[in-house]
Amino acid sequence: MAAKIDTTLERNIAKAYRARESTTAIAARYGITRETVFNIAKRNGIARTRHEEQILRNAGRTSAQRKKLVLAANRARRSKKATDAEIIAKAITREQRGLFVGRGERLLAELLEKQGFQAISQKAVHRYNIDLAIENVAVELAFSSKTDPTTRPGEARKIEYLLQHGWHVLYIMGDRRRRHEVTHETANAVVAFIQLAERHPTTLREYRVIRCSGQLLTSRKTDCDHRP
Repeated sequence: MAAKIDTTLERNIAKAYRARESTTAIAARYGITRETVFNIAKRNGIARTRHEEQILRNAGRTSAQRKKLVLAANRARRSKKATDAEIIAKAITREQRGLFVGRGERLLAELLEKQGFQAISQKAVHRYNIDLAIENVAVELAFSSKTDPTTRPGEARKIEYLLQHGWHVLYIMGDRRRRHEVTHETANAVVAFIQLAERHPTTLREYRVIRCSGQLLTSRKTDCDHRP
């Protein structure tokens, strides 16, 4: 049964709270909930923020205990599967705030703008984000030792989704050793692809992979009945 909070008990709880005891420790000592402790602290004008409370709790733990708690929290976060609505909302936030802009993207956007093409950075399309979107062309930049983005299941699904929903997709492959970087040649290759896409029938979509130099690595076309 929960303890009855009289004036003396509330005064003792407030005193312990002011002495920087954690909410959890106070609640356990008096057989009350953490919410009750917080409400008393709030009533007395001494309530701590969540961050301050976390610091107090950690102060009484060893390094090993803190590490164990962090690992448990990370496992719990990974095991929780995000809903479609949550993923879509994150994609929209990423576009609106300009988050996770990758290597070479700003430079390529600037080079394209000089040629009269306005690129939208991190354009949200359903659950995905496009590095640079120009009209109905999705441009993705990848810097790795691989030359085929479809070897990654997540990228393969993204490519197919975009193609089936009316986007042309152009992957530009660099490498981690910086032998292939974004240049004017890269921008010229993107412009050529945009102009090619404009000449395609409305239901035909094209997927290409090129080097930063414009060298063609692979290409294929697909028919679809959707538009972006």
